[in-house]
Amino acid sequence: MCTYNLKAQLIFPRLNIEEYFYSENYKNEILQLVELGVGGFCLFKGSIDQTAKLTTELQKSARIPLLFCADFENGLTMRLTDGTSFPHSMALGKTDVEIIYKVAKAIAKEAKMLGVNWILAPVCDINNNRNNPVINIRSFGEDAELVQKHISAYIKGLQEEKIIACAKHFPGHGNTSTDSHNELPILNHTIEDLEKLELLPFKTAIELNVKSIMPGHLALPIIDSSGLPATLSNKIITDLFINKLNYKSLDITYALDMKAVTLHCTTIQACEYALKAGADVLLMPENPFEAIEFINTYEDAELFNQINISLTKISDLKKWTGLFDQKTFYYTPDRKQFFSNEKLALLAALKSTEVQGDKTIIPLNEESVI
Repeated sequence: MCTYNLKAQLIFPRLNIEEYFYSENYKNEILQLVELGVGGFCLFKGSIDQTAKLTTELQKSARIPLLFCADFENGLTMRLTDGTSFPHSMALGKTDVEIIYKVAKAIAKEAKMLGVNWILAPVCDINNNRNNPVINIRSFGEDAELVQKHISAYIKGLQEEKIIACAKHFPGHGNTSTDSHNELPILNHTIEDLEKLELLPFKTAIELNVKSIMPGHLALPIIDSSGLPATLSNKIITDLFINKLNYKSLDITYALDMKAVTLHCTTIQACEYALKAGADVLLMPENPFEAIEFINTYEDAELFNQINISLTKISDLKKWTGLFDQKTFYYTPDRKQFFSNEKLALLAALKSTEVQGDKTIIPLNEESVI
């Protein structure tokens, strides 16, 4: 039987906002996870009003303030039904860094109004495989230098608002032709190959003190012959990521309920592999109650110190966002802020579609309306 345990702070389950309000059984499950001490949740679906109501309710039930995260890469509408929809990263990559910076700050402010303090972005993958089914328009571009410049502006925009940024998907998911939501992609790269291209944006993110980094679900058999995805691989996370790149901040797993993991591992196996690899946060285990039971009863002398370090990192990030300074929790959307951000989204869209170089390539009449 699961009971409250501080180690459950390492677990961040999936939370479907709409289901929380429509299913009493599901709502009770979420409240039970809060009671058991999870560190927070990753949010999906629902409206901005529902999200604000949910975060307000759950914070009141938590012994330790919860940290809510979401994939708001191009704005709240990537996961919610409303909010400001900004152009995708591929389009933003055609604009200047000042636009990226303003867009990131706007996304951060909208998220903060809803009680979300952790945005799982920017995507640091370089779009160097035209057959990639999962990154493509989520990448800022095909050029490493351009991606480095734009993720720098994005990280700066988020973290100036005390919103945690997350560089993903280490060591680089751009040159794959398989969707890790469905199966495990394989990348036949050496460390030397990665250092020439894929790792460059992540090195930039680390230099900027990005608060978290997310490895991807992709196997690198030349580096680790075990067949494990990067997010569960000690040779990739501890040896390459933590030791070689000297990364000291938070390591969050990619979603552990994706088929790239679940086709090969049980919930308990995935959690154990992730901890042994060096993960600080176990994101969306397939069965969060099993994950809590496992981490509460798991005894490994070698990992005892590491788990304590992870707990400190999570607590420090909650302090950094100001969660421990809040006397009461009440979140409500500011409609004026959304209206202002719509203008910024339009400006970004216009900037991203300006024709560069030889305009005769696209022979449009200057007076045409498209």
